[in-house]
Amino acid sequence: MKDDTTRGVWFPLYQEFVERWAADTPPDLGDFISRVSPDERFDLFRQLVMLDLCERQKRGLEASKAYYSSHFPEFQPLIENVFERIAEELGETRGSGSSSRDTHTNFSLDQTSSHGAPHTQHLWEALQDCQSHPNEVIGLQAGEYQFLELIAQGGMGTVYRARHRTLDRLAAIKLMRPEASTDRFIREAKLLARIRSPHVVSVYDFSVLPQGSPLIVMEWIDGIDLKQIIKESPERLPEEKILQWMQQVCEGMNAAAKLGVTHRDVKPSNILIDRDGYALVADFGLARSGISSTDFSISGNMMGTPLYMAPEQAEDPRNVDVRSDIYAFGGTFYHAITGQPPFVGETAFSILFKHKMEPIVPPKTHNPNISDRVNDIVERCLAKNPRDRFQSFDEILMQLRDPAESVSPWQFSESKILQSFRAMFEDQKEDYIHKPEKFIRPDPYYLPNGRRLEIVCGDVTKQHVDAIVSSTDCRLSLDMGLAKAVSEAGGPLIEFDVRRLGIHRVPPGRVVVTPGSELPALYVFHSVTRSEVTGVTPSRDLISEIVSNCLYNATTLGIESIAFPLIGTGISRFAAEVCLDTLFRNLVRRLLYEPTSLKVARIVIRPTQDQEQIV
Repeated sequence: MKDDTTRGVWFPLYQEFVERWAADTPPDLGDFISRVSPDERFDLFRQLVMLDLCERQKRGLEASKAYYSSHFPEFQPLIENVFERIAEELGETRGSGSSSRDTHTNFSLDQTSSHGAPHTQHLWEALQDCQSHPNEVIGLQAGEYQFLELIAQGGMGTVYRARHRTLDRLAAIKLMRPEASTDRFIREAKLLARIRSPHVVSVYDFSVLPQGSPLIVMEWIDGIDLKQIIKESPERLPEEKILQWMQQVCEGMNAAAKLGVTHRDVKPSNILIDRDGYALVADFGLARSGISSTDFSISGNMMGTPLYMAPEQAEDPRNVDVRSDIYAFGGTFYHAITGQPPFVGETAFSILFKHKMEPIVPPKTHNPNISDRVNDIVERCLAKNPRDRFQSFDEILMQLRDPAESVSPWQFSESKILQSFRAMFEDQKEDYIHKPEKFIRPDPYYLPNGRRLEIVCGDVTKQHVDAIVSSTDCRLSLDMGLAKAVSEAGGPLIEFDVRRLGIHRVPPGRVVVTPGSELPALYVFHSVTRSEVTGVTPSRDLISEIVSNCLYNATTLGIESIAFPLIGTGISRFAAEVCLDTLFRNLVRRLLYEPTSLKVARIVIRPTQDQEQIV
């Protein structure tokens, strides 16, 4: 078989050849053969001659062996082989009475027949209509493969279980939908063929049927997909089993990522668990290589599955990388460990909106039995900002393989400078939390471009900065915690402005801006940290969203200094150490790498005796 480069040369000619016959304007086979270099002509002739023979026979045109021998004497051995194969195929279905002389009037399709009595419909006609009548193909043959059973129909095509007659080996054959992209189908075959992993479904073969529809022959996995396992399980799956499967999925995805391949549709139904309990990644139908800049979107079809799709993929499916697959991997992990997807909704749009705008409910909220480490791994995979996620499947594998020796899932970073700031922070973190009075004077971290991050002990309502951050619920209530303290310190105009803006519920993670009124700060950023409607409570993901929205508003208003309390650590009982760690990581990264008007970001920790009153 020729390599992918050779096939890339002749395949456009093959498509043109098919289109000419479909338009009922018979092409000149000799002209097409002459359009490639001499060393490629044999391969192209082998691909076109059977199609040419079938189409000429259907139209009553001459299609005998003598015709092809006289016009293409240089290919005589191949012509002899073609007509010998035709005679063999006819012999299987019509008995030994047929001879090669009648083949130009009786043969229907290259290497195609049906077992038992002759089928009245050609295989290619059945395949053209396989979406409407998928069972019409059952029992027919394509080359060495006999179609045994319809398995599934999807956005890219129809999948059948088949058997290789000579090798007696089961295979999965995927046939393209008539309206789907042929180029995408070919790309899937090429991408899969490049990936070498025991946890990725293997490709056996690829071919193009005479009418131009491609098919891909893949490894048959005797098992069940993860979606069905989750659905049929009477109780939640054990963490140990899910960890084993997700590590294997991670290994398969890592093998693909190292070749620059992005799957773009990781989900439970694309993870197959074989009868030995091993997980394999399937269906790279939406995959792309980072080398190509082709636009893969097709008319009105969504590139991926909304339940697990990364926010940036929904906005622009061409502008994705491995981190989008990591998000979908996290969504699949979330579903397996909790029994439900991260977000649900009545429409695709409502689900995608939640992926973009709403923080996730921590997995541990749905399943208190899972470990903190698994909770953190899943949460980081599902971070809204790609920079906040793991940056590679290698990083996730390190967390899954050696949890006892690995650092916190949130401490992985490809940035050496960020690691250096974190190391300085770790040296002081215990004192920040348990002995905050040591930091009556701000403890500064100096960053490039004249920016700095400060950690100080004090009262956020007394900070002389451009803006302070408060914390409240989705109704913008001001009757408890930090919200009450800010309202009392800021005077009646704070409550007036909040009431004016709080007519509707505000989603968690969002920020509402009001003037500071009698506060030293010019503005108050009222962040929403909890919602009794959705059940959202403070989490790393939520804190990250709040920081992102605060910095967006700060830059919009031209603010140069802002003060954050340990939001969510009072009424909501979010761990102060986790909140401080999340604030520090987010603020340092954004001050290092993102455009912002901020020059000073301050984290304010209440004195020990006052900590029960905060937020």
